[in-house]
Amino acid sequence: MRKVGAGVYSNVYQIGTKIIKIGTPRQTHKIPNHRRILQPIVRKELTNGMGEPIGSIEITDEVDASKEILNKITEEDLYKIYKELRADGIIWGDPKIDNLGVLKRENKPTLKGKDFYVAPNSVGFRSEIFPKPLQRGDFVITDLDYLYYENDKNKKVNKNSYVLEFERRYRSEAEQEIKMKENMRQKEVDTIKLKDEENRQEDR
Repeated sequence: MRKVGAGVYSNVYQIGTKIIKIGTPRQTHKIPNHRRILQPIVRKELTNGMGEPIGSIEITDEVDASKEILNKITEEDLYKIYKELRADGIIWGDPKIDNLGVLKRENKPTLKGKDFYVAPNSVGFRSEIFPKPLQRGDFVITDLDYLYYENDKNKKVNKNSYVLEFERRYRSEAEQEIKMKENMRQKEVDTIKLKDEENRQEDR
């Protein structure tokens, strides 16, 4: 086992093709599931004798998160992922390029090189994964924290990320899309009215 990094909440180690994160309790242990979220083999909240969280451990398959790869990811790439989750009713409260990686294989947990089924609730997921898992070369979220359903209460966000900027943009685009649809419906109504009027005039 060798140490390969450290974050705000955990130290990161690697054994073979597995990445192990050990650290303090996460902001959110129970999170939504989505194809854009890296599927863990183990994701466990550690508690003391009183049942209070004192730490966390997470084991996932290795992804490519090298500087060379991360430097190629643009802010627009990041927003597209944020928007994809948002459109599926999920708020990603910590959208940062450093929280992404590129899959080296299909986004499924593996053990000894073979697909390994992990019950979603055993790793803190609140639902089954979306169909059609992402494939090698696709972007995935590697930091499984600050993830919520849009109707969740007491959501927390990392204000040092793009979340506030992206949320404003998403809402603005959603409002524009609604207005466009309303305008299109109104045009359809106007066209029908015009045709009805033309038909009435022909009947006279």
